[in-house]
Amino acid sequence: MSSHVGYLTIRLAGLAKESFERAIEPLGLRPALYDVLAVVAELGPESQRDLAAVLGIDPARVVALVDELESSGLAERRVDPDDRRRRVVAPTRRGRDVHGRALRAARLVEADLLDALTPAERTALRDLLRRTVA
Repeated sequence: MSSHVGYLTIRLAGLAKESFERAIEPLGLRPALYDVLAVVAELGPESQRDLAAVLGIDPARVVALVDELESSGLAERRVDPDDRRRRVVAPTRRGRDVHGRALRAARLVEADLLDALTPAERTALRDLLRRTVA
């Protein structure tokens, strides 16, 4: 197997993506929906424009994803209490529950994926990935 960092990173990412997709599918999620739900569950209500900026995706794509989350009962559009002309996206109670279950599923996927590493190596890998991505 190649020891090229790019190749190994792509392989790891592929394994992680497949495992994560399988883990969140029973929750009615796919990665793009999880991304939006995670932002509003973890950061609080956000405008669709801000969600697009945080996620680095087209605002029109965010609208479609929020529509889907809203129709699934996982998120809702609300009037921003600080600016009544603006609407924000917020998780519903069910959305917060599903987000919590998705986080637990993600932790199990990560534990399985990194099973061959010691806890110190897992921490080092996270730190190295953060520094590299930044």
